[in-house]
Amino acid sequence: MKLATKTLLAAAISSATLMTALPTYAEVTANAAVANNYIWRGLTQTTNEPAVSGGIDYASESGFYAGTWASNVSYESDDIYSYEHDVYSVSLAKLRALAMT
Repeated sequence: MKLATKTLLAAAISSATLMTALPTYAEVTANAAVANNYIWRGLTQTTNEPAVSGGIDYASESGFYAGTWASNVSYESDDIYSYEHDVYSVSLAKLRALAMT
């Protein structure tokens, strides 16, 4: 093989190696529930009516996770379009750093 061909082949192999993404481990989960009443701290959030709730969570190997959760709520009998929507995220690395100080 000529030197130029060897050099080109070596460059192609090293470029392919550098451009290959390392695997990252992350998980996406979901949850759903149907209940006959949504009770929080002993108080009904749906005026003793059924509740439908669900959420989606993302968790990475680094300790970061984020998610969202929603449910119907009804604080009065004529309150037909109310819902609760929670959004959250946590970085375990930052929590560990805070715990060390």
